[in-house]
Amino acid sequence: MLKASAVTVAIGILFSVIAGCGGSQSKSSVTKAEFLRQANSICAERRVERRKAITAAARLQPSEAEMKKIIDEKSIPPYREMTKEISQLARPKGDEEKLATLVSSMEKAADEAESNLASAAIVKANEEATRYGLAECKF
Repeated sequence: MLKASAVTVAIGILFSVIAGCGGSQSKSSVTKAEFLRQANSICAERRVERRKAITAAARLQPSEAEMKKIIDEKSIPPYREMTKEISQLARPKGDEEKLATLVSSMEKAADEAESNLASAAIVKANEEATRYGLAECKF
């Protein structure tokens, strides 16, 4: 009798845990407003990080080549990190493909920024981010 009660309690706990797991939002059910809030927050933090690094470096009056190196080392990595963080956010239902394209454009912009800061890929990624509502997520 005691064994049966223990089994019943264990089964009850198992079902409670399973039921509790289903209460959170699924990855595709986040609202666009919530996605924009999360993504723009991530980008704003990374943008501040990038701006501080570039401003501090510019005070040293580096040559053009030195400034390019500073941008490569201090600006592109945080942009890549914010792109990665955005790619990992839950996406609004119906916008999954649009956001996959945007993330891909941002990755391409980071790649091309290493050789050409006037790259059309940067312009494209910035336009796509702005159009979607990610004003903080521009290069």
